[in-house]
Amino acid sequence: MQHAGYSTFMGGKWHLWGLPGDREWGFDEHCLYGALCVDAIANEEWVARYDGPWYPWNGSTRDVLAQKTGLSGPYATWHPMIIKNGEFFDTTPDDFGPDILCDAAIEFARRKSDEKEPFFIYYAEHLTHDPYTSMRDPDNPTVETEPGMESNVRYMDHVIGVLVNSLKEMGVWDNTVLFVAGDNPSAILGKGAASEIGAHVPLIIAGGDKWVRWQGATGCLTDLADIYPTCLDLAGLSTEEFPDLDGHSLRPLLDGDTDYSRPWIFSYVGGMYRMIRNRDYCLDGLNQLWRCNDSGNPFTFNLVDETEISDDAKQARLKLEAALERLPLPPERVIQSSAAAKGNLRTN
Repeated sequence: MQHAGYSTFMGGKWHLWGLPGDREWGFDEHCLYGALCVDAIANEEWVARYDGPWYPWNGSTRDVLAQKTGLSGPYATWHPMIIKNGEFFDTTPDDFGPDILCDAAIEFARRKSDEKEPFFIYYAEHLTHDPYTSMRDPDNPTVETEPGMESNVRYMDHVIGVLVNSLKEMGVWDNTVLFVAGDNPSAILGKGAASEIGAHVPLIIAGGDKWVRWQGATGCLTDLADIYPTCLDLAGLSTEEFPDLDGHSLRPLLDGDTDYSRPWIFSYVGGMYRMIRNRDYCLDGLNQLWRCNDSGNPFTFNLVDETEISDDAKQARLKLEAALERLPLPPERVIQSSAAAKGNLRTN
């Protein structure tokens, strides 16, 4: 994006080495949750300076937060550790991480808008994430909500709304594309499973009419590997210069091609377990074949009985296995133990 003339900003979670401002990563500015950045936690000066709570993993309101006892990491919601452009940023008990991140992204966008510069923002919010703490009440910032998944989801919706409305107020929304996606389901509903339950997350693409032809919900198959080439395409960069990319640009879909879809999509967990699916079937990380349906709800998919498998299902398995052969294999120890692990995934 920098090569295409964009100013770049990264905010929120950073689970990679270094900081986003390091030359290798290519972000001009950043605002991070220190709790979710390995290099921040490893910085003894920043840890000593931070006087806020640490994740206890046993409570969900500020009243029961643990003290600095080495558990997990600094908080990311109330009184968070914040790192801005490589510098420690002091916060107070009433400062709220999601608002700090949202304000930082808006401030960056406003500055670049005023300068008539195109900008790219990677906004990695930690909501929703256990322990699902209380949120600010969007209608009354002096009041806390009840803790829980619902209040976390509602506040995530709130900050996205604040961001979109700010872009509209700046006059740049009509020339903006917004991608909103989850990274995995909740811990009790498939997180870490190489299956449709573990890999199927929402993806919403919105923006100005110049870029997005509204279609509502689609049956398009896509995966997160497609986001990078899509951004390159929208920025006017040729994806042919990057032959090693696995993803495909979603530009045809955004241009209104309702028939656009990937023939199959692929996901893996830690390089060990792999899953692949096409429109009608999914082959999960334990080599189980599932019959998909148009609902898109993986909990309604049906496990194929291999003792009574139809010709259609046999052909589907062969095609999916052939596609997997062109992709990297998991370690041999995983292949050998997969049969013993079949009890770890839902089977009906």
